[in-house]
Amino acid sequence: MQRFYTNSRIAKFLLQWSTCETISIGIFVFSINESLSQVEKNHESIHTAQWVEMFFLFFLFLMCWDVFCEVGKCTYLLCFIFYYLVYGFEFLIRLLFTFNMKKAYENISFEVEAYENMISNTYFENRKLFSWVNFIV
Repeated sequence: MQRFYTNSRIAKFLLQWSTCETISIGIFVFSINESLSQVEKNHESIHTAQWVEMFFLFFLFLMCWDVFCEVGKCTYLLCFIFYYLVYGFEFLIRLLFTFNMKKAYENISFEVEAYENMISNTYFENRKLFSWVNFIV
């Protein structure tokens, strides 16, 4: 399901202004590194699971909305970026409270879940859907 691309030009372009070395875009993971450790793969796999959950959540929301008022078919394309919109919104809210970009990033619920569980190789065996919600506080 998930694809890892190392030494990626896409990662080099997208991360040129970032301290990050790896980025997850949907089910694809791009890294500027030559290889990824199992811990890094676990971290990015958690983000992929979060992305899939948010994709289907927004898709179901749009399907229900479509019952009451017609939703344009192009609107469904928003499902692909919904995770990133929520991620960015949470980052901005946390930035308003901390005035520190690093702390804001580290406290995004998606990142907290990923960092706290990336060491465990068995995390996905017990992970519940929308586990990142537990880290919003």
